[in-house]
Amino acid sequence: MEIRISTNIDAYKFKFKREFNFVPRIGEKVEVDEVCQEGIIKLRLPTCLTVVDVVYKEKHVSVELHYSESDISRAKICDINLFP
Repeated sequence: MEIRISTNIDAYKFKFKREFNFVPRIGEKVEVDEVCQEGIIKLRLPTCLTVVDVVYKEKHVSVELHYSESDISRAKICDINLFP
């Protein structure tokens, strides 16, 4: 079954691995593809996002990702813009 990763954060569009051996569950983290990590790190953004929603559809599974609460807190302390 195909797994489709989505997020509303522009900096992460199309930067997640497309093939998984299992469906990520709510609360788990998904890491950015290794090829894209350097660019994300340069922006001082987290390289992993948290699964907040999983929807099983007829032909695929949709997985929605967002920042975790700890990532948001850390960004505020370090004065990092999480939505460049």
